[in-house]
Amino acid sequence: MGLPLPKPIPSLLLTRPQAQSEQFANDLREAGFEGEIVISPLMEIQGVGSEVDPDSYDVAIFTSRNAVDFVQPAQKLAWCVGNKTAEKARASGWMTRSSGGDVEDLLAAIQAAVPAGRAMHFRGEHSRGAVIERLKAAGFIAQERIVYRQVSRCLSPSALALLSGETPVIVPLFSPRSASFFAEEVPKGALIWGVAMSEAVAKEMESISCDRLHIAQAPTAADMMRGILSLIDAA
Repeated sequence: MGLPLPKPIPSLLLTRPQAQSEQFANDLREAGFEGEIVISPLMEIQGVGSEVDPDSYDVAIFTSRNAVDFVQPAQKLAWCVGNKTAEKARASGWMTRSSGGDVEDLLAAIQAAVPAGRAMHFRGEHSRGAVIERLKAAGFIAQERIVYRQVSRCLSPSALALLSGETPVIVPLFSPRSASFFAEEVPKGALIWGVAMSEAVAKEMESISCDRLHIAQAPTAADMMRGILSLIDAA
């Protein structure tokens, strides 16, 4: 009787913007992931040409790393939704504070600190959390400025070929919007192991026939990576 064949290593499909996907892929390789990785961004980030006078606000709020790229750096305090966003903003010259990855925690931290002056929320065309409305309701002087938009893109031929194979494909999805885009693009019958960054993302994945689904314990890249590795360990 021959030895049992080893189980095939799942592949990985990354659908975030190119730079973020490449960084996440590198982090996974360093963590020991040995499977095939295909990058096929479902969204392209485009600036909307919105100029903001740095003198028009005192404190910045970033709920996305993407927004940092489209705002003139200033030596001011920037409240950031997660550590990765804070790292990017700090590298551009901002003085940063991070809430660790959750908009609710970010709002709580800002309100607890009671920052003086005018706050400006720099965000994308689509945003969740009603940040400015809730800060205003709490008595803060706050405005918002849309600095980028997310333009949807189709899955690449390489991604579609991967999803048409017989090996499981791990698909981590980081936002409800990207999950919605993926649900429209995924071919029927694909063997998908989903990893959702939050319950809100998982809800958008309900129309996807995931063979397995893991929801991250916290909305961070590190927890998403742990979810991916846990699916492989449990295979």
